[in-house]
Amino acid sequence: MLCSHARYEFDTTHMVAEQIQPDDRNTAMTTDDKWHTCQPGTIQRVARQQKQSERQHSLTRRAMFSTVLFAGAGIAYAVARPLINRAASSQTPLTCGQTLDLAQRYLSGQLNAQQFGLVDTHLAKCPKCRKHIDQLNESQPA
Repeated sequence: MLCSHARYEFDTTHMVAEQIQPDDRNTAMTTDDKWHTCQPGTIQRVARQQKQSERQHSLTRRAMFSTVLFAGAGIAYAVARPLINRAASSQTPLTCGQTLDLAQRYLSGQLNAQQFGLVDTHLAKCPKCRKHIDQLNESQPA
């Protein structure tokens, strides 16, 4: 139990407690009120509890901020994902002529990932171009 009728102001940065006089901070104490001595360690315990409470509030604020941040990122991803998929699927497939123009670079690994994917997609659907690529690959020196 804390000291009855005693009021303390805590500087939690330095863990110092100062007794506030009855006339400070508009405290309404009557002349009949008496100051009682605190038991040893009371002020230190209250200061520790205050510091722990401040830490808990700080952690709660951080957790709330992180939750809002991750929720926002999740919403942004959910909104952007269909747009990204639509853009990726809207690429015009290559014609046979375009595929054959890229054939040498395809075999030598000189295409970027997007071009490689487009050629690969075309070859999976076009046996004529696949056969031509296979013939080019066989005729190249190892």
